[in-house]
Amino acid sequence: MDDASLPSAKDSVLEDNYCRSVSLLQAISDLFDLNAAPMFLPESIVKIERVMLEAIRIEFRDKIDEELLSRIAKEEGCTTEKGSFPLRVVINGTIIARVGSESDIGGRFDVYLYLFPPEMGKISLYSKLVAKREGVLDRSTGEIDLENLYRFNFRVIKVASRYVKERYC
Repeated sequence: MDDASLPSAKDSVLEDNYCRSVSLLQAISDLFDLNAAPMFLPESIVKIERVMLEAIRIEFRDKIDEELLSRIAKEEGCTTEKGSFPLRVVINGTIIARVGSESDIGGRFDVYLYLFPPEMGKISLYSKLVAKREGVLDRSTGEIDLENLYRFNFRVIKVASRYVKERYC
């Protein structure tokens, strides 16, 4: 998939009137492409921002329904963990999403997504190891496999997108 095939959020209101709003995927794509907060957000979302190179914070208008998010994550082939900490969504032992804790900016209104960023050369050593395990970085050459990068990120975003659709539409 090349960048030209991704329209900007302002032009991508979905045909099925998905919450009469822009898609979460498009808002996150705009965040990466423009390196600024997206202008258009799904109606249920207050704010989307990059809090770290590899982390996106999505602030919802309501507290996160952890049971719903957990069910969706499991249906998408992920596992979940919860203990003395808020819900975490995990793929192959790696946290791909988590609900905000009381000490986070938006508390339990937030979901954090851990994606591979466009700036792959600047990612942490831990993320490089995960990227190699997931086939995003070739183990021997360190070259980026864009298909696997998109596949991984889409899988993460799909969990959050389904949450938006099932909770608010």
